[in-house]
Amino acid sequence: MKVIIFSGHIYILDKGDESVKLFDKEARFVRSFGKKGEGPGEFSCAGDFCIYKERVYIIDTCKSKIEIFHTQDGKHLESKKINVSNPFRIAVDKGKIFISSLVFLKGQKIITTLVKGMDFKITNSFLDCIPIKGMNLGNIYKNSGVLTVGKGKVYFAFTLSNKVLEFSEDGKFLEEYLLPLKPIDKPVIERKGSKMLLKGALNYDIKAKGDKVYLLSRDEKRNSLIFELEEGRFIEKFKIKESLISFDIAEDVIYGIEEEEGEVLIYKLKK
Repeated sequence: MKVIIFSGHIYILDKGDESVKLFDKEARFVRSFGKKGEGPGEFSCAGDFCIYKERVYIIDTCKSKIEIFHTQDGKHLESKKINVSNPFRIAVDKGKIFISSLVFLKGQKIITTLVKGMDFKITNSFLDCIPIKGMNLGNIYKNSGVLTVGKGKVYFAFTLSNKVLEFSEDGKFLEEYLLPLKPIDKPVIERKGSKMLLKGALNYDIKAKGDKVYLLSRDEKRNSLIFELEEGRFIEKFKIKESLISFDIAEDVIYGIEEEEGEVLIYKLKK
């Protein structure tokens, strides 16, 4: 699940029925974007979404496609197949679409850049994957991560690592930041129904908000930590006892999705 605040409204990716749901500022349901299915505007497994200039971009990890909807009326605008295997996260900025993928083999790149147009043409790929020896389930997540774009830069944090990487939008490596947290060397996988899920991770969500960049991580006690990039460092700004899997910050409020129940929790920031 994922939460985004846009124009005073709450958007939530609901893995239960493969859709993004829109709520108003009073938390009243307004509409859904997409549904489970095989056709245009439908998903086999909606993996991630982002919002940019009145457009909701949702990726289907299983079908390698992007579905685009209008934020105001929910109208389905485009359905585009993309030549990207296992798309996992999406970010959009200035006509460019950035996709991070679940990749495994030497020579593969984690982040792909596409230009929005008639064919969503791939223009660049960068960030080498960590080659995986054997298909141990825990290894699947070694190349996964969270992605955002802001201030003309791309930020990527590996799910299990304490490193945050910064690139220019054309893929040039700029900076590596280290979090004051221990990386996860031996991830634990658990089964929920027919799905295999990561039991615990280090980094869960990352957001570029105006001229700020925030990262949601978790410490060994399962506290949620929100870091802000300041003066060349990610500095811990907020500690939340609940285990969050996604967050957003709007004005003086933090919105977070709690891991176990999937509830949206709201925290008022002290001034």
